[in-house]
Order: sequence, then structure tokens, then C-alpha cells
Amino acid sequence: MLTAALPGPPPPAATATPGAPGPGLPPLPTPEQLAAQVWDTEFGLPARYRTVTHTDVLAELAQATPCLESLDHLTELAGQVLAVPGHAARLPSGGPAHQSNHQRYQPTTVAAGVGRSGRHGGVPVPAVAVPDPSAPGPADVPSHQPPPPAPATPGPGKHASRQPPLPGVPEPGQRPARPWPERPYGHVPSAHLPALIAQEEARAAEADQHARARAAEAGHLTVTAGTDAAPAARRDAERRRLLADADHHLARADRARAAHAAGERHLAAQQTLADRIKDRLGTVRSRLLGERADLHFLHGHLTALITAHRARLDLLERAATLHEAAAEGFLAPLRAELDLPRHLSTRQATDAARDRLPARKENDTAAAATAVQRLNRRARDHHAQAGRARARAAALRAEAALRERMPPPRAAAEEETRAAAHRSDHPQPAAGHPPTQHPGSRRSR
Repeated sequence: MLTAALPGPPPPAATATPGAPGPGLPPLPTPEQLAAQVWDTEFGLPARYRTVTHTDVLAELAQATPCLESLDHLTELAGQVLAVPGHAARLPSGGPAHQSNHQRYQPTTVAAGVGRSGRHGGVPVPAVAVPDPSAPGPADVPSHQPPPPAPATPGPGKHASRQPPLPGVPEPGQRPARPWPERPYGHVPSAHLPALIAQEEARAAEADQHARARAAEAGHLTVTAGTDAAPAARRDAERRRLLADADHHLARADRARAAHAAGERHLAAQQTLADRIKDRLGTVRSRLLGERADLHFLHGHLTALITAHRARLDLLERAATLHEAAAEGFLAPLRAELDLPRHLSTRQATDAARDRLPARKENDTAAAATAVQRLNRRARDHHAQAGRARARAAALRAEAALRERMPPPRAAAEEETRAAAHRSDHPQPAAGHPPTQHPGSRRSR
């Protein structure tokens, strides 16, 4: 349409401006006159249900002002026309094809958006919406009344195929605005409120009982399973630590004794070799063969090695003695606490003390601590459930008290309205039909 209205390329020096006549051209209509011509009522629809995009306005202006051949001037004039008060252009929704009539003709005051026009090949074009000051706003229409319906039979025109909105029909995917303040249990019938209050109180009491049971179980496990909060467990842990230290020193003493025994055997072999060399030196044969010098050197070397080896064996003996004394020092408190016989040696006393202690695994304390943490966490969860149940019971009591203060006719009417709204917001599947499976649900996979 715009191409037909603007034949040929625009002149290079176009001096016509909106609202002022050009050289040799008639004066242009005012923006108010053009707005009245663009938004005429021949289609049979109110102004706030009309759908007009920026391209539609340009096309209408091109037909109304054939003397204007500059697209820039047309665009500027379209902006002036859209700014004229008293007219409203509805924003095209541009949504899916299955949208409802109510969504298509929903009034809006958005200033800009993206629309779609069928006669432009479905290409998204910018859309403009101008609020109509003369149209009744939210302050003029009471909040408890639905918007006035449009005529049932639209007149001929480019929007004749669209139907008027249905009163009270919400937009798809959106919850309609309610004419009452939000109350979470406003849809519940009054006869059901006492039963629901009792049910929530029972849930809170049950959750409290479970929380107390879990807390008691955690406390019992703390005392009996060897956590840090149990004195008996701390005593056993201290005894085990003393036994571990005594075992460590006894093991070091055993290693020192074993090294000392091996050194004694090696020293005996070296001493035997030194004695044989000394016996060789006393023979005539060694003097005749000239071996005395070599044998004297070898005997002196072996004597030095034997002396150093004896010093090392003395150190090993002293280390073993010190480790045994340290083990006895760690074992002395256990001898007194467990009343062990005094004639027992250090190793025998260690074995007897280990037999007196209760047999437990090394990871019993850590496992018990983990179990106590898990039980405490479950107790906190039960306390939270009880708190939520009490909050729901308090909300139900507040709803019941509010309805008691209402006049009976108003309470009954509002209850029925809320119940119908709740049924429309939460549709239930028909009898004999399974509930609808959403594409993202686990059952539909």
C-alpha cells in the first residue's frame, strides 16, 4: 500500500514539512484531523480495541496526504498523529495462533513493541500504543466489575474475523486479577475450616513428637557410642592413647634388642677372626713367610672395628632400656586405674590392660559422631515441619475469624466466588482420565 501511495523515487530537494504547504501544494491537514481520519469508527469497534501498527499508520497517512512523497516526512507526521490525545492504538500481541480472543483484544497502554500484520507477509513490524485519556481507567471502573464486553458482531473490515473478548476469561499462562485481597485459604469452604485446622495441629504435634524422639536418640548415642560428650568414652580414649604410646615404645625397644642380638653375632664372628690372626702371628711359619707385617695390620684393624661395634651395642642396649622405661611410664596410670598385678612385666601389663578395655573398632567414634549429626539434622527438619504446620493452622484460624465477622450473605457469596476461581485456576482431570503429563515431567520421559 505504501509503495502504491508513493510512486517513483522521492525528489532530491523535498521542502515540504508536516503541517506546512510546499511550493505549489495545498496545505496539509492538522495531526488532529489526520488522527480522526485514521481512527474512524466505521469498523464497529471502540478505539481501545483497535489494532494499529506503525506501518498501518504510514499507509493511512500516505493515502490521506498524497502530496507528501518523502518517507521521512511521513514518519515524522505519523509520530505527531500517534501523539494526538483522545485516540488509542492497541498493541498487536504477536503470540501463537491459538491465543484467545480475550488476549487478542486485551487493551494495553504499552508505548512500543513488536507486532505482526497478516497483510505484510507476517514480517514483525514495530507497534505503537497511545493511551486514551477519555477511556475509563482503573479508577473509573470498580475493581469488582469485569471490563465491558465488546459488540458480539464486528463490522466489516480488516479485523472482522476477530471476536470480541469474553468477560472474565484469563489470558493463557496468566492468573487473572482478583477483586479481593490475596488470602491463601479464601477458596476453602467454611464448613471445612475446623477440620483443616485440627489436621494441621495434629501434623504439628506429630512433627514435634518425631523431633523429640530424634533428639533423645541422638543424646543416647552421644553417651553410649563414644563421642566427645561422654565421660566414659573420654576415659576409654585416654586409656587407648596411653596403651598406644606404651606399645610404640615397646616396639622400639624390641627393635633395639633385635639389632643388639644381631650385632652380638657379628661381633662374635669378628672376635673369632681376630683370635685366629693372633694365633697365626705366634707361629714360625708366619715369620718365615714374611706375613707378620700384614697380620699385625689386619689384627689392629679388626680390633678397632670390634671396639666400635661394642660401643654401638652398648647404645642399642641403653636405647632398649630407655624405651622400656618410657613404656612403663605410660603404663603406670593404667596399672593404678585397672588394678593390674604388680608382678606383671611391662609387656604383660600392656596386654592385660588391653584385655580390660572394651573392644571397639577404630572408626566407631567417627561413625557415632556422623550418626549424631544426622539425627540432629532430622530433628531440626521435624521442628521446621511443625512450624510450617502451625503457620498454616494460624492462617486457617485467621480466615475463619474473618468470615465470622462478615455478614452471612456476603460471606456465602464471596466463598462461592473464591471456590469458582480456585477451580478455574486448578482444573481437575475428568473421572476416568489420567492427569495430563507435562513434557518436562519425569513420567512423560
